Amino acid sequence: MTDNRRRHPRTPLNWQICVWHESFGELRGQTRDFSDGGVYIQLVELTRLPLGTRMIGQIQGLPNEAPRVEMEIRWADDRGVGLRFVR
Repeated sequence: MTDNRRRHPRTPLNWQICVWHESFGELRGQTRDFSDGGVYIQLVELTRLPLGTRMIGQIQGLPNEAPRVEMEIRWADDRGVGLRFVR
């Protein structure tokens, strides 16, 4: 049995994303999925940051410039992190 506490359904999406944080500057990674509440980013460098770390993210490569969104690390695995959108 799995413990699924998700509030929002996930949509698999593989987009390039740019993230900014004072500890590393700018990094680029790939998303794995999105929901109304957050995003999973495949980027090993983010797994070294503590839970609760906030950063700015922006999807890249869209026809129009995407907004920059504040996000917070909620969980990590060996390949990346799950981030919650801060509203």
